[in-house]
Amino acid sequence: MNLENDIIIKANRLEDIYKTFRSSPLAKKSLDTFYYNVDSARSKVVARDRIERTLKQIDGDLDKHILFIGYKGCGKSTELNQLQKSIHDEFLILTFSVLEELDIAHINYIELFIVAMEKLFKVAEEQNMKISKRYLESIKDWVNTTEVKEIREKYLGGELEAGIEAKVNVPYLLKFFGKFKSSAKSSKS
Repeated sequence: MNLENDIIIKANRLEDIYKTFRSSPLAKKSLDTFYYNVDSARSKVVARDRIERTLKQIDGDLDKHILFIGYKGCGKSTELNQLQKSIHDEFLILTFSVLEELDIAHINYIELFIVAMEKLFKVAEEQNMKISKRYLESIKDWVNTTEVKEIREKYLGGELEAGIEAKVNVPYLLKFFGKFKSSAKSSKS
């Protein structure tokens, strides 16, 4: 289901809420019409503003991870869509649906990492971005861990084996993580 193309209507009466309720996030194109700012009810420090400030203060070579969690329907994705709207001129933003990429019934953190890496390398290739040698070496080290080698040999075969030592670059890693994702999606183990 493509949430961006869903037709959304506002409820004008309490009785109409059940007819109009969607458990999916508020799409970017609908933010101006349907977004309701509830910051005053949440806390004195608005998480979205704090994340925006943090992102803008990050030094280009500093690793930063932000975890944005909450129960289903509390507005996480809507707030992230709102954040994306306000920072899209300053940042390259990558958005994808895990539901469309993986078997949600059998998902684990490794699969999430694999999909994220595939998407990042796809954007890097499309944008002709240069990746730091330090990051490429870090990924190469991870790819060469015993656990990943065993998975690679069992599920991916030898076709990607040759490229690991010779050319750890964006096209190779895009292909590697794409095959890795396909294998993860089709195999519970």
